Amino acid sequence: MREPINKITLKDGSVKYRLVVDIGRDEQGRRKQLTRTFDTRREAREELSRIRHETNLGTYVKSSKETVSSYLDGYLQGATRGLRASTRRNYQDALQPVRERLGTRSLQSITKSDVEDLVNWMLTAGRRRGGQPGTGLSGRTVRLTLGRLTAALEAAVLEGKLVRNVARLVKPPEHTPRERDTWSKAEVRRFLAKASSDRLYVAWRLSLYGLRRGEALGLRWSDVDLRASPRYRCARRRTGVKIAGGTARDVVTSMVAVEAAG
Repeated sequence: MREPINKITLKDGSVKYRLVVDIGRDEQGRRKQLTRTFDTRREAREELSRIRHETNLGTYVKSSKETVSSYLDGYLQGATRGLRASTRRNYQDALQPVRERLGTRSLQSITKSDVEDLVNWMLTAGRRRGGQPGTGLSGRTVRLTLGRLTAALEAAVLEGKLVRNVARLVKPPEHTPRERDTWSKAEVRRFLAKASSDRLYVAWRLSLYGLRRGEALGLRWSDVDLRASPRYRCARRRTGVKIAGGTARDVVTSMVAVEAAG
């Protein structure tokens, strides 16, 4: 087989060696070729050997200068399609530290060490809001960012833009959930007494039984079991009220015991 390396002479008289090699076929079945130019025939042959070896293994990735931020722009279009605006913002916020630290870097240049540095920076100085800027973020926040980045790089691997997902090699930081302070019975009674004259008193009361905003606003009379015991009624926890641009849903999630008034 003829070697796909040609000796060429440039306008300035310098001699180069041009490699033209097949690297598979595109989605339409058309042949794809890669053209590279080297100073010596030896360099061209070494590159030819590498490309053929990786192509046979199915691990060849064409060199690209696409940046991390540019790739994330396209990735998020598909990853957040059909999601609520608030969820899309959560994706964007989780990946903002990645853009800040690695956004201008070539996607293919990112190493495990780069991701480790990102995690360490977030844990020690990554806070930008919700507290003193320049302090560390919680393990939970860092784990979320690492998870989103891992998913994005996994998609890049599937697209043939990366050989491997280096974020998978990084151990997520530990996260110990904080113990939450809860009201005492006396504090609950004082709150209900103060809220009794408020027009949203019923909503406030329902929130104390564990119903979230959408669940409380989505309750209907048909969700309340008036035949239950005189002390407690049984109400469905229903999610589905359209709130602040959210998507309307009507999903019964569970049942909750609600103390009867009076």
